Amino acid sequence: MKLFANFREAAGRDQVSVASAKTVGTLLNALVKTCGGGLAKQLYGANGKLRDTVHLLVNGQGINLLEGLDTRLKEGDVIAIFPPVSGGQSLTPDELERYSRQILIHGLGETGQRKLKNSHVLVAGLGGLGCPASTYLVAAGIGHLTILDEQRVELSNLNRQTLHWHLDVGRSKAGSAIEKLYAMNPNVKIDSRLEKITRENIAGLLKNADVVVDGMDNYPTRFLLNEACVHKRIPFVHGAVEGLVGQLATIMPGKGPCLRCIIPKEPPRKPIFPVLGATPGVIGCLQAMETIKLITGVGKPLVGQMLFFNGEDMTFDSIKIKRDPKCPVCKGV
Repeated sequence: MKLFANFREAAGRDQVSVASAKTVGTLLNALVKTCGGGLAKQLYGANGKLRDTVHLLVNGQGINLLEGLDTRLKEGDVIAIFPPVSGGQSLTPDELERYSRQILIHGLGETGQRKLKNSHVLVAGLGGLGCPASTYLVAAGIGHLTILDEQRVELSNLNRQTLHWHLDVGRSKAGSAIEKLYAMNPNVKIDSRLEKITRENIAGLLKNADVVVDGMDNYPTRFLLNEACVHKRIPFVHGAVEGLVGQLATIMPGKGPCLRCIIPKEPPRKPIFPVLGATPGVIGCLQAMETIKLITGVGKPLVGQMLFFNGEDMTFDSIKIKRDPKCPVCKGV
């Protein structure tokens, strides 16, 4: 069983093997006996029931879509307590109305909406991918969004970076984006970091993030984010585009391949590459969807797969990818 963030801290370890547990419920009981009262307080409320902010996955699927605590287990199943959302803030009348259409989604409901409200997502890059991803995360009610970009808006950005408008040319991308995002949903806490990602500062930039979204346009920085997320056990939603083609993968450390497993070597660098604005629009929206799925437990994340979109013939294809046992980044995780 894999533990993430506050659950890992409470248990004092990130992985626990529990033998002979037949259901998720009996496994949790055994886990609490093994790890002690600190974990029990994280998992259960004063009424003795499992907290609704606790999200459990069996082989990548939330137990709310299976048989709950009665979900039967077999040898080799991978169970994860995820994501590390805290608290249990109730939804205001305004929020219940604002999010009413998505609350109707099977498996999401008010419980899922509270998980979104208590989550913290970092979007690294406010370009063609980061703009739509941030837009739909804020629209969905992510509680805390951190946006990271040190660049300024250029005229050539405007065909695809939809949070930046003509009058924003010359402004910081972070300032331009925050203005639009706050106007869209004032219930969301949004902050920004005007810093370039480096090996020296990345640990601080990712602090307290539940999920990291890849909005970068270069692989050296993507690989740096991937490495930091793997070491910190933070899910990383990768996206990349060129022309009318895009790709998407969800990296869940310890559960599937990391970005280095999928793309071992950096592709040839291009100082300027072609891109139609709708292409990152498609991929960025899918990144937001993957992030929301990870937090709420709705659906099955794109772990161990790479999704490819080709806008020329309007097709989606996916391939399964296994972890590289010799990967220098995720080996042993």
